Amino acid sequence: MKVYAAVVQRIFDLCATGAGYTRIAKTLNAEGAACPRPQQGRPAGWAPSTVRDVLHRELYRGVLVWNRTKKRDVTGDVNPTPRSESEWIRFDRPNLCIVSDEQWEAAHARLRRARTTMTTAIGNRATIRRDYESKYLLTGFGRCATCGGSITVVSRSHGRQRAYFYGCLTNWKRGATICPNDLVLPIDRVNDAVLRALAGDVLRPAVVSAIIDGFLEQLLPSNVGTRVDDLRRDLRVLDTKIQNLTSAVEQGGATIPSIIALLAERQQERDALVAQIGSAETLHQIHVDRAAIEGKVQKTVADWRRLLNGSVADGRQMLREVLEAPLRFTPDGKIYRFTAPVATGQLIAGAVLPTKGTSPTGFEPVFWP
Repeated sequence: MKVYAAVVQRIFDLCATGAGYTRIAKTLNAEGAACPRPQQGRPAGWAPSTVRDVLHRELYRGVLVWNRTKKRDVTGDVNPTPRSESEWIRFDRPNLCIVSDEQWEAAHARLRRARTTMTTAIGNRATIRRDYESKYLLTGFGRCATCGGSITVVSRSHGRQRAYFYGCLTNWKRGATICPNDLVLPIDRVNDAVLRALAGDVLRPAVVSAIIDGFLEQLLPSNVGTRVDDLRRDLRVLDTKIQNLTSAVEQGGATIPSIIALLAERQQERDALVAQIGSAETLHQIHVDRAAIEGKVQKTVADWRRLLNGSVADGRQMLREVLEAPLRFTPDGKIYRFTAPVATGQLIAGAVLPTKGTSPTGFEPVFWP
C-alpha cells in the first residue's frame, strides 16, 4: 500500500511540473513503478487513461464520493446512468488521504491552465464525442504481435506538416518498457500491402473454387458414410460405459454420488453423438448443387473485390466480412510481417517493406487448421 501511495504522489508531482498524461505514463513505466492490475489480455503498465483516473479520484485527498450513478431507469430495470454532480454526496475521510491539499491543488491548477489554453485554441467550442467511422483503413483491425496491443495511427512532425504512420499504441502511449515495438510505417504502404495480400490470392476465383471443392468432398456419400460408421462405433463404446456405470449404481457403494454425476456426463455425450449421427445421415440424403453453391460464394467474393477498390469505408466493411480475427503485425527489423485467418478458411500472410516504391510480398498460401 505504501508503494502504491508513493506512486500516486509522484503522479501528482509530475502533473504539477507540467507533464501530461502520456509523459507521466511513460515515465512511470520506465521507472518500473507499481501499476494497477491490467485487464485480461492487456500488457501490465501505466496508460494515459489510468493516469487521468488517478488525478481525478477524490479518494486520494480523503474525500469519499457517493451517489454518482443511478442504478435503475424510470421503468425499474437495471440500467446504471450517471447522476449530475449536484446530486453527489461527499464525506471527508482524512484516514484515506494519500496526497496533501497542496499537491492536489498544484496538479489541478496545472490541468485548469491546460484546459484554458485548449479552449482558447479551439475558439471556445464544445468538444463532442461522436461514434464516427474511422477514416483509416486498418484502425481496429490490427494487433501488435509483441504485446497484443492495438496497431493504430500515430503522427510525427515533418517540418510544418505532420506525417501519419501505423504503429503500436502501447509503445506510443506507454513507452518501450511495456512494449519495445517502436516500428512505424507509412499508412499508404501498410494499406497497400494488406489489400494486395487479400486481392492477390485469397479472393481469386480459382482459390475460392478449390476451397469449395475441398468442402464438398467431405459431403460425398462415401465420406459421409465413413463418418457415420465412426460415430456409431463411438456410440457403442459409450453405451457400454453407461451400462457399467448403471450397474455400479445398482450395486451401491460409498461413491454413488460421484458415479451418478459421471453417468449424467456420459448421457450428455451420448445425446450429442446421437445428434451428430442424425445430422450426418441427413447430409447423406441431400443432393448438393455445386454450381448453385459456387455461384453464391463467387458473388460474395466479387462483392469483396469491389469493396477493395472503393472508399475507406467500403474497405473497412470488406475487412469486417473477410477477416476471422485481427491482423497480427510482427516487427522484423524495418519490416512488418502480418498474418490473419480469413473467411475462406485460409491464412493471409505478407510483409510491409520500408523502401518507398518496393512492392509488398503479397499472399503466402497457408491453410488455417
